Amino acid sequence: MISASASSITLKLDKFVKNGGSGIISYSLYVSSINTNQFTKVSSYDGSQSQEYTLINNVDELVSGEIYTFKYFASNKYGDGEFSQEASYRMCDALTKPNPPFKNSHGSSKKSISLTW
Repeated sequence: MISASASSITLKLDKFVKNGGSGIISYSLYVSSINTNQFTKVSSYDGSQSQEYTLINNVDELVSGEIYTFKYFASNKYGDGEFSQEASYRMCDALTKPNPPFKNSHGSSKKSISLTW
């Protein structure tokens, strides 16, 4: 994966080393929601030799916050190769470090401290 946000996931497909002596003609990309574990072909991906592809939630019917599993295979003049290893990613914005807490003087005493984020 190259990047993920609440509205898209950009994947980079690795080149297959074992190609039977023939160049790769196309790729087929599949996706599964972690909730269903049923893979479907990503119809918006045209299978071109481009190894980078961005899936967009309103085009590819992905839901922000969900975890998706991806796999793909390459094809050449000899046929379809084996599926790649599966990889799972969450469709969400990158996590950010929270601001440090600060002392809330109204809720603090000699025996306790009240913090606010």
